[in-house]
Amino acid sequence: MAPNEFAPCTLSQMLGKTDPWQNNRVQDVYQKIIRSIIKSIVRLELKGIMRGPLDVDNIQIDENYEANIPITANPETVLRSYRQEFVLLMEAILGKIIEEQ
Repeated sequence: MAPNEFAPCTLSQMLGKTDPWQNNRVQDVYQKIIRSIIKSIVRLELKGIMRGPLDVDNIQIDENYEANIPITANPETVLRSYRQEFVLLMEAILGKIIEEQ
């Protein structure tokens, strides 16, 4: 996998320049980004950080397609859990493919 030619950039910028889908399949680059986001969420939850925003405009992507999730430490703000935010983020990246049950 070639280094990210747009790096550093936000996930939003990357989505504006590349399509996550190719031949009805999520491209390898976006698979790597999604795995990186999942790993970051797990690391945050292990540290006891359970809530925060996951937004395509705030997530930074480096040259190795690793995601950097900013930590929002504002106790006055009520935030959704990272797991709830993850579903919304996947809809933003991949389109609304997740049906509500």
